[in-house]
Amino acid sequence: MKIMIIGLGNFGSALAVKLTHFGHEVIGIDRNRHKTESIKDDVTTVISMDIAEKAAVSQLPVADMDVIVISIGENLGDSVIATALLKDNGAKRICCRAINETHFSILMNMGLSHIFTPEVDAANNSVSTVLFELVHSAYVISDNYKVCEIYVPHRYVGLKVKDLSLSQFNLQLLLVRKAKRELHPMYMVKMEFDDKLPQDTEIILKKDDLLVVFGLKKDVDKFVVI
Repeated sequence: MKIMIIGLGNFGSALAVKLTHFGHEVIGIDRNRHKTESIKDDVTTVISMDIAEKAAVSQLPVADMDVIVISIGENLGDSVIATALLKDNGAKRICCRAINETHFSILMNMGLSHIFTPEVDAANNSVSTVLFELVHSAYVISDNYKVCEIYVPHRYVGLKVKDLSLSQFNLQLLLVRKAKRELHPMYMVKMEFDDKLPQDTEIILKKDDLLVVFGLKKDVDKFVVI
């Protein structure tokens, strides 16, 4: 895909680099030359320019992009102006970061259907990690449901997948992530996992393995504290 990312702060830069790594053609844009220079070796193309200038935007291959991401995280005015200019120049699809509720409402009224709030989403998804030691990561689906990666509770270590009693918690097992090595409590290392489907019921569970489960928030929380 051809993707343009406008605003190369922490989020925009990380997104641009990741999408390039996945093989997409990415154009990263920011008025701050330091930001464009810092990722120029990791992104297909970078451009230093003021996206709020009509003449500058008209020179960009806006209509050729499959999707344009506006990730400006500080200036609401620049974000709104950029959105309007990109729409005027034939943008096919725009995904825009909303800075606050007012910004969100403005974008909705401009006809954007792809609006994201990374700070709010990150906070929502981090709640379970903060509250429960066994939760490695979480993804909140709605006010009621979430998916969690949970370290195997002590009571299940040494048992097989078929011995899990998740049905009594009304949870669904989506994946078993087998740790490739045991974590040492004194070292911070990035773990690597082999993903196994839950149909492989003979898998023996170890303490550093992860169970990916789906269910009601209250049921997941109950499972990790019992």
